Amino acid sequence: MKDLRKTIEEHHEYDEKKDQIISNLQAEISYLKAKLFGASSEKRRKEDLPGQMSLFDELMEEEPAKEIEPEYIEIKAHERKRKKKPDFNEQFRDIPVRQEFVDTLTEEQKTCSICGTKMVEIGHELIRKY
Repeated sequence: MKDLRKTIEEHHEYDEKKDQIISNLQAEISYLKAKLFGASSEKRRKEDLPGQMSLFDELMEEEPAKEIEPEYIEIKAHERKRKKKPDFNEQFRDIPVRQEFVDTLTEEQKTCSICGTKMVEIGHELIRKY
């Protein structure tokens, strides 16, 4: 009989330990559900998280900051002037220039095959070297 009572007491102790573990796990599950599916705001109340200390309690108790009126400073408007782009002659004014007449045709090619007149020079090529 004593053995039976002893085993019954052991089972009761074991059941109490199980009940304690189950209640801890249920509390953890409810906490994690609230954390996962609850509002994701930084503005949680202390009561929501037992045992959690707040960093901002002291700041909340102080009086709110006074609104500072903005100071207006007047700034002069300015215009940005574009720099004039240099033209072709200004870009190459310091480079020496020589004219070279390019004549690649023979005397026979300089006469027209249809009317027989001589061809006239119509242009020249400028050569610039550094």
